[in-house]
Parts: sequence; C-alpha cells; structure tokens
Amino acid sequence: MSVIDDIKEAEKKAEQIRLEAKQQAKEIIREAKQEAEEYREDRIESTNKTNLDKLKEEEQKQNELLQMRLKESKDHDERLIENNKEHLSEAVQYIIEKVKSI
Repeated sequence: MSVIDDIKEAEKKAEQIRLEAKQQAKEIIREAKQEAEEYREDRIESTNKTNLDKLKEEEQKQNELLQMRLKESKDHDERLIENNKEHLSEAVQYIIEKVKSI
C-alpha cells in the first residue's frame, strides 16, 4: 500500500468517525430533549397537583367560615325572635289599649 492509499484510507476512516460522532451527537441531543420534556411534564403535573390541593384546602376553609357565619346569623336571628316573643304580649296589650281609646 502506498502513502496515498494510506491517506485515502485515513480520510475514509476520519469521515466515518465524523459521521458516527454526528449521529451520536444527534442521539444525545434527542435524548436530552426527551428527558427535558419529561421533566417539564412532571413539573407541570406536580405543580397542578399542588395547586389543586391548595385550592381544595382553601375551599374547605371557606366552607368552614361560611358555616360558622351561617350559625352565627342563625343564633342572632333566634335571639331576636326570643326577644320579640317576650315583648309580644306587651305589644298586643298596647295595641288593644290604643284601639279601645279611639
């Protein structure tokens, strides 16, 4: 084999090595993109779950607050009714006396 043949053979091997390196680089990039996409999807899913959990927690807190305020309002209304019942007979008596005086 001559030097020229050796050079041609070396050039062929170099070209083959470049092509293999290029293919390996493409594969590494593809895998990295896939891993990044999977990581992004996992983060989105995790964030969505966290947000949903927080939303449910806040809804529960709001529901508890609403129930507490409804109970307070009911208790207040019941006190007003009881107070008015105590004075009902006095009010009726007052009205009867006013009607009689007319």
